[in-house]
Amino acid sequence: MWWTNPATAKTGDNTRAEIVTWIEDEKGQAYTSDAGGHRAEVAVVTPPRREKYL
Repeated sequence: MWWTNPATAKTGDNTRAEIVTWIEDEKGQAYTSDAGGHRAEVAVVTPPRREKYL
C-alpha cells in the first residue's frame, strides 16, 4: 500500500500486514482522503476466520 506523511512529505510502500502491525503495535494513525479533502480514519478489521484488513 502506498502512503504519504503530510507533515514531512515522506512517501513509502508497505504491505497490508505491515500497515496493520504499525497501527496495532506502534499506535500508528492512518487516514484516507478523497479529492474534495474529506478525511476518514483507517481502522483494522479482525474477522474471525480471515486475515486482518484495513
